[in-house]
Amino acid sequence: MSVRLKLILFLLVLFSVAITSSALTFKLESYGEEKLAWVIHTHNVITNSEKLLSSMKDAETGQRGFLLTQEIHYLQPYYTGIAESKQLLSTLQELTKDNQKQQEALKYIEKSMTLKFEELATTIDLVQQESIA
Repeated sequence: MSVRLKLILFLLVLFSVAITSSALTFKLESYGEEKLAWVIHTHNVITNSEKLLSSMKDAETGQRGFLLTQEIHYLQPYYTGIAESKQLLSTLQELTKDNQKQQEALKYIEKSMTLKFEELATTIDLVQQESIA
């Protein structure tokens, strides 16, 4: 084998390895970015779930404050909590629209929320009617 042929083969192997290495690096980077996107998505779902729970607690706290004091300004957290809860549930439904299992869980949560908010409203109405009478 001549030196020129050896040099050409060496350069061919060198460029092949460099191109293959670049392609693998690009593929690994895109795979890593995809996984990062899913981690961020999962973090958003968890954060919104925690906010939903917090807003429901706010609604209950406002209701309790009103029941104890019968002062109307205690209903502000109640109304704010209900509005935020509905908005956050909608956000969670949008975030998890690609996962049927989570959608089913959210339907159950929505039914439970509706029952809870009806219960809170009923107790507030009873206290308001009692104070009128």
